[in-house]
Amino acid sequence: MDASKRGPYAKGKVRRKEILDAALTIVGSDGFDQTTLSKISEVVGISDVAVLHYFDSMDDLMIQVLKQRDLNDIQSTETSMPDRSVDMRSIAGQAINRLLCRQAPASQDITEQ
Repeated sequence: MDASKRGPYAKGKVRRKEILDAALTIVGSDGFDQTTLSKISEVVGISDVAVLHYFDSMDDLMIQVLKQRDLNDIQSTETSMPDRSVDMRSIAGQAINRLLCRQAPASQDITEQ
């Protein structure tokens, strides 16, 4: 089997998630600017170099932290909505249409003069 075609191992996926979860927790408590590779590796119980085995760089890890945070926020919002049949795009579209309709008479008055 060609090594380049292999996917990540299950243990690797678990460790990557551990690192990401630790980074999310640290960012949440200490802030983005105070989150360091050393803090993350200490919480997970591995070396700084080991953290970078799972992420290309600290910047890559922080980008993944932000993506995961956004995903968590979306999931939290979806589960807190009492009626899951509500289509947010539809609501946004209706709001935009209402705004445009309010502005339309004013712009028509200008063109009619």
